[in-house]
Amino acid sequence: MNTIETNLKETNPKGGLLRKILVVLVPIGILILFIIISIILAALKPKPEVKKRTRPVLAVMATPAVSDRVQL
Repeated sequence: MNTIETNLKETNPKGGLLRKILVVLVPIGILILFIIISIILAALKPKPEVKKRTRPVLAVMATPAVSDRVQL
């Protein structure tokens, strides 16, 4: 090891543990924050208005399809 690494380990022996904790907790915290924000946004979204139809629906007339040989 070089002297810089030795000095860093001597001055901050828990630095490795703190870094490992942050590496795990920061992504989990970001995911939790994203979930909370998405729940809040979904709750605040305005509900669509129910509109009544102004005119009645027209009936559609249909005939069944028939297979036939046709020469064009």
